[in-house]
Amino acid sequence: KHISFGSESGQDQYYILYSYFLKKKNEGNDLETRRKTLISIYQDINGIFGLLRYGGTFFGHQFNRINGYAEYGVYQYKEYKDIYNKLRDIKEQKKLYLTSLRQIIFDEIKVDNEIPDKISKEKKQKELFKYVKHLDSLVSDNFYLKKAQEFQYSGY
Repeated sequence: KHISFGSESGQDQYYILYSYFLKKKNEGNDLETRRKTLISIYQDINGIFGLLRYGGTFFGHQFNRINGYAEYGVYQYKEYKDIYNKLRDIKEQKKLYLTSLRQIIFDEIKVDNEIPDKISKEKKQKELFKYVKHLDSLVSDNFYLKKAQEFQYSGY
């Protein structure tokens, strides 16, 4: 029997299998919380950019791969939590990150010719800012902040 991970769908399946097997090595209640939070952070970031760019296959494939990315993040946390936990106060860095994300949303909507009027632009911006507000509640320590930044800057 031949298994191939060469196509986009094959790569999606690879990430799903990867997360399944790595999850077996990353056990514990604290890691389960980390996993769920990372998945939510990654889904929010993917959702923001998917809405800004009117979807597409990239965002669907990313959705399928998020569990793999998150599971690797959990593994990194497990191995290097001392490093991630060194910086205690992330208030200013988090504020800068979220402000930057809001500015991206504002700028993208401002130049979006697909949105017909100011009211529609404000509605879309409000919808996207809900994701940022949710991210604000999820990013509670240095680990989550770094992982959100890495995920966003690596693919979006």
